Amino acid sequence: QRKVSSKKCREYCALIAEGAMKMFERGWEEFAAGISQELEGLRHTDVPTPKSYKEAVTCEFKEHWLAAIHVEIDNLRNHGVFEWVRREPGMKIMDLGWAFKVKPNELGGISRLKARCVLRGFRQEFGRDFIGSSAPVGKVQTFRALIAEAAQRKHDCFFLDVKSAYLLADLDIVQHVDPPKGLEGPEPGMVWRLVKSLYGSVQGARMWHKLIRTNLLSWGYAASSADSCL
Repeated sequence: QRKVSSKKCREYCALIAEGAMKMFERGWEEFAAGISQELEGLRHTDVPTPKSYKEAVTCEFKEHWLAAIHVEIDNLRNHGVFEWVRREPGMKIMDLGWAFKVKPNELGGISRLKARCVLRGFRQEFGRDFIGSSAPVGKVQTFRALIAEAAQRKHDCFFLDVKSAYLLADLDIVQHVDPPKGLEGPEPGMVWRLVKSLYGSVQGARMWHKLIRTNLLSWGYAASSADSCL
């Protein structure tokens, strides 16, 4: 196993933190620009959260929800989540749904309207659509111990958030789904072949954990025997 000096580790952390901060600043500017003057004076509770695609595209704020849907589809396309393929006889086709949320800002206003395309994972079958679903979750005791250790050593702590994390991990078993409502295929009868994990899939968390764990180990980190997330 390759060993990395503590100095190198600090350099890696600094680079990751710098990159994350740049992404956050750029993302925040994009989000702020996406909030129109019409929504700027409203509280987040003033905009009802749609329970379906039909409700989203027929309600008072349909233009904003449609914009959020297009942002999500572009995000999936940019991450290479799907490929268009022809529907074949005997091919199992699952369906997708939309989940909507009004994201509040720190003042109780509206940060943005968010739409997320999710797989209806309850239709997946063990042995056919997935072979494993478990993924470890970090213990709160581990987090507290890390913070206490950092404070004792007077170290800086950086918190990073991976945007669209599930969309970065490859699927272990190919899934075919009908395109979500609001998106037409290049030709009639075409469906999505999922290349990456999608929120709602049974194995999504497992695939993401496998990806981040492999990367961290390749960068010289080691996993704790007491908590595999450490």
